[in-house]
Amino acid sequence: MTNPLRASIIIPTYNRSEILSYTLESILRQSIDLNEIEVIVADDGSSDDTKEVVLRYQSKLKLKYVRQEDQGYRAGAARNLGIRSAESPVCIFLDNGILLSSRAIEAHLNVHEQSEEACTVIGYIYGFDDDNVHNEELYRLVDYNNPDESIRLLQEQGILDNREPLYRELGDDLSKWPAPWVIFWSGNISVKTEVLFRVGLFDEYYTTWGGEDTDLGLALEKHHVRFVLSRQADSIHYPHKKDSTWQVDPEERERDFERKRDYMHSKYNTEATKLWYTCYYNELNQKLLALRQDHLIGQG
Repeated sequence: MTNPLRASIIIPTYNRSEILSYTLESILRQSIDLNEIEVIVADDGSSDDTKEVVLRYQSKLKLKYVRQEDQGYRAGAARNLGIRSAESPVCIFLDNGILLSSRAIEAHLNVHEQSEEACTVIGYIYGFDDDNVHNEELYRLVDYNNPDESIRLLQEQGILDNREPLYRELGDDLSKWPAPWVIFWSGNISVKTEVLFRVGLFDEYYTTWGGEDTDLGLALEKHHVRFVLSRQADSIHYPHKKDSTWQVDPEERERDFERKRDYMHSKYNTEATKLWYTCYYNELNQKLLALRQDHLIGQG
């Protein structure tokens, strides 16, 4: 009798076959029975040897390869292609180049299987930052064949998840944050499959880097899905270049962010999305908490 699937791991990719293999290798080292997971590589139209790399793992993993034509950046649509192919109750989303600790998938599943209410899990990502400030150290310290030991070294060097200052200030209990969706980034997250369909999947409006994951976080919040941080679902962000617009033209990057913020506010129209016009992601929750405290004092 075959084991029932517990998770579908969905990895969107585009022309990064080498670091895709690093991610797949880390999945092979998981603590759970690999027969209980499927891996879905969702190709956003790669022109390199991505498909050939995937085929090399078909004898080692329950693996599916799904592809859409290259029509520019469509990571949200690629993830949706993966979701529609998923056959398990939980979807775990990994960015291409994420190296999982050996306990990461088990940690994601433990949260979902022990929760009595719908939840979404945010995993921990060592070395993740917007501006690649730790790249040289990551290349030196990270052995992609041994993520567990590499995580130990990164902890020693203080190369953490760039959300760590927020976790220390506001606490790991995301249910106490007024806007946890603002740190809901798709590098290492999980959601039950039926919940994803209930909220409408990723919004395919987003056709440049970023935004589709935060938008999904807002949709989950609207449907009263609980956000959970799991430090045990830990991983490493192996360095790679972001798209050229993000790297080369910071002014266009800011205009692009503003367009997406306008779209999100018009779509959700919440206190948090309105306040987001005045601050960055790492300030939003503090400002919301301060406003609510002022409101309570005013009522006193």
